[in-house]
Amino acid sequence: MDSYDNHKALITVDESWVEFQEIVKDIVTNSNVLALKEHMQHVSTSRFEHCEKVAYYTYQISKKLGLDYVSAARGAMLHDFYFYDWRNKGVEGQKKFHAMRHPRNCSKKCFRYFRT
Repeated sequence: MDSYDNHKALITVDESWVEFQEIVKDIVTNSNVLALKEHMQHVSTSRFEHCEKVAYYTYQISKKLGLDYVSAARGAMLHDFYFYDWRNKGVEGQKKFHAMRHPRNCSKKCFRYFRT
């Protein structure tokens, strides 16, 4: 069982998970977003898994606080929508400026592919 299966095992399939999946359905079925499964975010977590976890927790917290949980979940699902390895020290400035560049890179892709 890999880390993604472990993550799925921790999530109880209830009404909130079903609602969350409906909110992000067009995002998580997009071929460009699915490609994030091939990019590592953390040691044993793909970028897709990371974004899905962040998005689900964001959805839960935002809903509980009475905030716009739909926009929050969709934005969180796309918050790391980029395809380079920020840890690659061989690319000039990549690691050093990742925190400043990746939000712009993600937002450009989001507006190109989704209604956010």
